[in-house]
Parts: sequence; structure tokens; C-alpha cells
Amino acid sequence: MIRLDRVTAETDDGTVIFEELDLEARDGQVVIVTGHAGSGKSALIDVCRGVLVPVAGTVKVEPAGTCAVVTQEYELCESLTVAENIVLPLIARGVEHAQAAELTSKALQRFGIDAIADHLIDEISGGQRQRVAVARAIADGPTVIVADEPTSALDAENREIVLAELRRCADEGASVLITTNDTQLAENADASYVLGVAHV
Repeated sequence: MIRLDRVTAETDDGTVIFEELDLEARDGQVVIVTGHAGSGKSALIDVCRGVLVPVAGTVKVEPAGTCAVVTQEYELCESLTVAENIVLPLIARGVEHAQAAELTSKALQRFGIDAIADHLIDEISGGQRQRVAVARAIADGPTVIVADEPTSALDAENREIVLAELRRCADEGASVLITTNDTQLAENADASYVLGVAHV
């Protein structure tokens, strides 16, 4: 579950990013947050992941298991292969090696990136990197997922694959929060917000 109550966030110089934001993503929900560039969508992700501390309000992120984050920068290790970028974080979180390898193989297949499993990150396209980042995030079934523009670099076919996988995670009980400039994503969401205004 993700819940923000009257949250206000500011930049280091005191500029208000968003003010008194109320937002909730319950277990089993896909929640979309839209807004123009600079409206604070990435800051919202940073608040949810604990990187940005709000100046007012309360933030509750309560995963029953693990919390996964997808940022616009992807945060992949370019000196590792696609597969290594998925399997090594799993092992670091305590997943047994054989299970981590199996989860990685399944994630690669689901996102259509198994053919590039042995490629280094700096050898693949931006859209492929984005799919790797999402595959890494959800490989072990996290119960909270926050994703910043997870389809921005994708063509229509791969966009649908990523959205279907995030929906599958919600159907399995995860809370999924997605920020995006693509207002069409809100059509299949359980709830959507525009700068703190809910449309449930």
C-alpha cells in the first residue's frame, strides 16, 4: 500500500514542487499519475522511495514483501550484461542462486529481451534498457512498485507488454504507482491523479 496525506514537497531552495497532495494506491491497484513536464511526477517517485523528504504531510509505503523502483535513468550497470543486471540484485536480496537464475530467465522472456541477455547494457537501445529496468524491478514479485515514465522510450507493442506485466503484478496483489505524460495510460488504471486531483 502507498498512501500520501497532505504531502508538500519542495526543492532545496524552497520552491514548492507540489502541495497538500493526497494519493493512495491500494493492494491490487494500478494507479496512474499524469501531469505536464515539471509538475513533480519524478519528485513524487522520490518521495515514495524515501529519497526526497516532504516538508509537510505523511507518507506510508507498506510493502508486505519488497518494494521495487523504476526511475527514468534506469540505474543499470553498463559493465554488466542484461541478465547480470537482473540476477545480481536478486542474489543481493538473498534469493538463492538457482531461483534467481530461474526468475531472471522468466523475466527476460516475458519482456522479450531474452535474445539480448548476454549483451552489455551499453550495447542495447534505450527502449531495451527500459524493458530491462522494469524486468529487473518485478522479477521477484514485489508487493509495491513505483515506476517513473516506464514506457516513455517504447514503441506501441512493447508499451503494451510492459503495461500488461505491471497489471499482472497488481492482479497478484501488488500496489503499482506509475507516473507518465501519456494520459491514455489512465484509461485502464484503477485510479488516476492529475497533480493531486483523483479520478477514481
